[in-house]
Amino acid sequence: MRKAIILLLLALYSFAATAQEFGMHWIKSETAQNGQGVLFRKMTVEQKTPDYAYLEVASAGYVDVYVNERNVDRYSPVVSQKTTVTVRRYDITPYLREDTNVVAVEYFPRDTMPQGRQLSVNVWGKYSDGSPLALQTDDTWLSMPSQRRLLGDGGELQDATACTDGWKSTTIAQALWTRASAYTGAKPENMEMISDYNLPYKPAFIADYSYFDQDNHCTWYEFGPAIYGFFRVTLRGPRRGDVLHFGPLTYICNGTLDEQAFTKFIPRTFHHIQCWGDKRYDREWIQFFQAIGVAE
Repeated sequence: MRKAIILLLLALYSFAATAQEFGMHWIKSETAQNGQGVLFRKMTVEQKTPDYAYLEVASAGYVDVYVNERNVDRYSPVVSQKTTVTVRRYDITPYLREDTNVVAVEYFPRDTMPQGRQLSVNVWGKYSDGSPLALQTDDTWLSMPSQRRLLGDGGELQDATACTDGWKSTTIAQALWTRASAYTGAKPENMEMISDYNLPYKPAFIADYSYFDQDNHCTWYEFGPAIYGFFRVTLRGPRRGDVLHFGPLTYICNGTLDEQAFTKFIPRTFHHIQCWGDKRYDREWIQFFQAIGVAE
């Protein structure tokens, strides 16, 4: 009995030490501008797959998490409304493989103020021979600006011409990436773990627009009763570099077939959305316009 108690105390001490240490592995991007989203990634080569593996992500902003190009984040874009930093944990055992593995995270700030503490990732697990699996964020992680940026008026910019292809895969354009910087400032005072048990909201439905009104300069898409959530627009026809506006979203087109403009991280309340272009705009470019509602 005494031996069991000692082992339990040692386990609890180890867990507490890990939790305290976790807050010390923050990284940031030096190249992202104010309000800019950031792509972070780390590639490792393993000789075997673990019996189990967990990934824990802490951030003061929104995150979207991928392992080997699989989106493991069921909770995106949830953040804590009570504390500065939100922590989320994922079981990534099914996504790891015996070879090259890529952990990739898209980070998006919660406001337009620059944030030194952007992301902290901790991966731990164990192999069948008892050896540990461990990976933490440090200055060997790579970063680059994402397609998304917060605008000063509360809007959001999605630049589809930004070269981010393959950012979650094993093949990337290495010259476009820079090494992340370790952040050594003060630790966060409090953190909250987000899980299935305390989600503030989750996706509930997808709705098409009811009707639209048009004049010489813009189109209004009406969805009826107010919807809290996101929206997405499928486009066909604009040229690369055309700038279109969908309510709070400014979208720079890439000119590909059936490209998609969408809000991703910040839910909003809307019942109609105004659409127009800086120079060119044709309502016929809009193939689909859908709302994605979330519910508490």
